[in-house]
Amino acid sequence: MQTRVYLSILLFVSALTFTFHAASADEAAHVRSANDGLRQSQNAMFSRKFDEALQKLSIAEEAIAALEAENPENTQLKTLRNKASKMKTDLERKSASSTPSPSASAGAKPSVGSTPALPRDTREAHRLLEKAIQSLETSQKKRLEKVISGESTEGGASFVAQSVERKIKEASDLATALEEAANRDNVIHHPTVVSAIAQTRSVTKATEALIRTVLSTEQAPELDASSLTAMPELLERFRTEWLNPIVNAAYEQDFAKTQEAWKKLEHFNKAVRPSIQAQIDTFAAKYGSDRDAIEKALGDSAPGIAWDDLRRELKRLDGLPSEIHTRVMDQLRNMITALDRNHDFFRIEQQQDTLAVYAIALATATDPATVPDVPAIIEADTKAYMDKISQVEWPECIGDSETRKGARSYLLEHWEKDPKHHYTLLGFSITGDWSVQTQSLGSPTSYGIPVQVALQEPQDKEAGLARVFDITLRTAVSDKPGKTPPFVSDTVGNSWHIRASKVTMPTE
Repeated sequence: MQTRVYLSILLFVSALTFTFHAASADEAAHVRSANDGLRQSQNAMFSRKFDEALQKLSIAEEAIAALEAENPENTQLKTLRNKASKMKTDLERKSASSTPSPSASAGAKPSVGSTPALPRDTREAHRLLEKAIQSLETSQKKRLEKVISGESTEGGASFVAQSVERKIKEASDLATALEEAANRDNVIHHPTVVSAIAQTRSVTKATEALIRTVLSTEQAPELDASSLTAMPELLERFRTEWLNPIVNAAYEQDFAKTQEAWKKLEHFNKAVRPSIQAQIDTFAAKYGSDRDAIEKALGDSAPGIAWDDLRRELKRLDGLPSEIHTRVMDQLRNMITALDRNHDFFRIEQQQDTLAVYAIALATATDPATVPDVPAIIEADTKAYMDKISQVEWPECIGDSETRKGARSYLLEHWEKDPKHHYTLLGFSITGDWSVQTQSLGSPTSYGIPVQVALQEPQDKEAGLARVFDITLRTAVSDKPGKTPPFVSDTVGNSWHIRASKVTMPTE
């Protein structure tokens, strides 16, 4: 029952995430992809597979770039960049001994009419610049266009414009680095270098034009009602709509509430907080930067008190992720420990729930390295689970033709047509003799026969599995019962999974 509740929670949280801000799920995916790429690159380097290591590192760097494009303020960006930089340094050092010396290829010359390849340093500088240009042309351009069309959920126009301006500066710095590398390698006039520098200027110019358009459409935040009521009203809305729901949910015992608190906090910080902060800053610029100055300017203490409370309570939310992280980690450890104790039918669901909890633990972690590698744990658990299922065998069916026919008829009518499920009957096997099920004054009044029935739900079919139920088919109660169909009821014992390919339907 608990695992079904967790699955419902997961579906609700997913819907909430995509309704308010789908970027959080994308960020977690980029973080996982980056960590996977770095780990795989390191493994390949240790195996002296340097080409493969470089390829995996490139995948990690692309994921880091995508994460930065999604949210430049993501707390894990700095750690990932440092890891990637160290990985690159280690890889270059270890691969140096495998790189042919210049004299070994001194006689090699490009064929007539071909463009010579760029030296390594220049080639690497060019690759980084290309990624930055691509980011400006795609994700950064899209962010600006959403502000212009009114579809942006990131905050004010200035917030987005400043973020994109940082990307422009990064691209400009990378272009300078390319020119310096090309000069050192004496390839400053190489067509690839010339083209990249020209493209940087062109894309930068176009992006700056979009920024000017964005800023021209920005309107200064309007104060609510009047200068005297603006901050108190803003404080009340903030507390009612955001602070109280987030904090209260974060301290609920029900883990679903913790998940709800985290998703709401993420949405607030990305889509709402910039606007509130802009209003606070505008108010301070007009009336003063502390409570006393505001009171003096307006002749009333209430606006300054509300302004100060807003700033303080916004800081209160800054400490909430670490508190959520502590609770989530406790939950995650318990779920990991219990993975192999789950019933067959709920093990996959529990794995999915564990991954959902892992995503929050990773997103709230100060150091992601302290969070268990849940994807690897799930992979190992799945292998153990499938190995266990592979050992399950299907029993031989006994019983006469009439009993088999009666069993099949009953199972089709009462199990395959069960409105609570979407079962498909794959097969059954009569596994034992008739036994007395009910009696009166010592005389039998009904009989039953043991049967294993294999059924599939839609999700089982995709996994190549079937659900086996150990049941007893029972005849009707009668003064003169017979050991023969029809069957009118059943009792259920154990249940488990089996490979669907092992199940057979008996002949009648």
